[in-house]
Amino acid sequence: KKSRIFIGVVDGDPTVQNTNQYPTLLLARQGPITFSPSGTVFTFGGIADAALIAEGSINLSGIAFANFGRLLVYARGVGSDLTVEAPISNLDRVQFRAQNNLVVNSPVTVKGTLPDKRGFKVEVGNDVQINSTIKATLMSIESLGSIHINNSAQLLALVNSTSTGQIIIGASGSDTPVNISGTVTADQGEVDIRQTGVAGSTTVTNATIHGDVVKISALGTNGTLNIGAGNSINADTVVSLYAPGSNGTLNFLSNVVLSSPSNILAANTINISAGVMVTINSPVPADVYTNKANYFGFGGTGNAGTSGTFGGAGAKNPQPLSNAPALSAPGGGP
Repeated sequence: KKSRIFIGVVDGDPTVQNTNQYPTLLLARQGPITFSPSGTVFTFGGIADAALIAEGSINLSGIAFANFGRLLVYARGVGSDLTVEAPISNLDRVQFRAQNNLVVNSPVTVKGTLPDKRGFKVEVGNDVQINSTIKATLMSIESLGSIHINNSAQLLALVNSTSTGQIIIGASGSDTPVNISGTVTADQGEVDIRQTGVAGSTTVTNATIHGDVVKISALGTNGTLNIGAGNSINADTVVSLYAPGSNGTLNFLSNVVLSSPSNILAANTINISAGVMVTINSPVPADVYTNKANYFGFGGTGNAGTSGTFGGAGAKNPQPLSNAPALSAPGGGP
């Protein structure tokens, strides 16, 4: 049966005509899909669901998606990349899948409120690069390789009458990085950033991170969590920084302020670099669980010449890592 959906320019107006009111638009190709309409911006609207699926790479540019239900874009096949330079606004749900790499360079706003028809979800086989503003109540970014939330990115979890915001960022490559810059905010909700690969790393630099609960971790046996320069990390309930593998390491590489009623630091080794101050902006000292406390003061084994220390409310004397409370699953609260 022939579809009556038309994509083109009518009387100079870029449009999608859906004269038979079909609920779904599907564009599929045994090969790559590229939109390049010479500056013309097409708007997809008036349909319930749209899907673009290719056995190859997909490059979205010169178009826009707005004012309908769900959008799925899937670049299948070995080496297939998805590049998004098409603004997306006022959709219920957006899902990007790529067997290789994903790059998002344009804004995405998702406003769905129904439990099964909302949110922004990414599933990628190799690498994710986010360079734009993403707004959604629920946000999940998953990669079998690495993830980069770059300086120009803003991940903003929206709050509505039925749900608090949630941002989950997770990579599982055996030795790949999760690099976080830009802004990651889930007001009244949870931010969970984790790398689960054996020797994976999570690095936070020049980032603003806020939520009711903030969890940042590198969970592999040799996982490394690095807190670099220029960060603002704060929570309304708890900040948890974890690298609990048998060779896991939490490194404070630059001055940072951790602002939360409760702060939990848990790693086999905790290093505070020389001259670095970790300021605990809290009514109570930080809870520290480590087998190797490489800092001075507060029960640490370092000295002022070679190690940094805590400031503000400071830290309790370290307990063994085995006493640390378990880090809850993504979306599981404190």
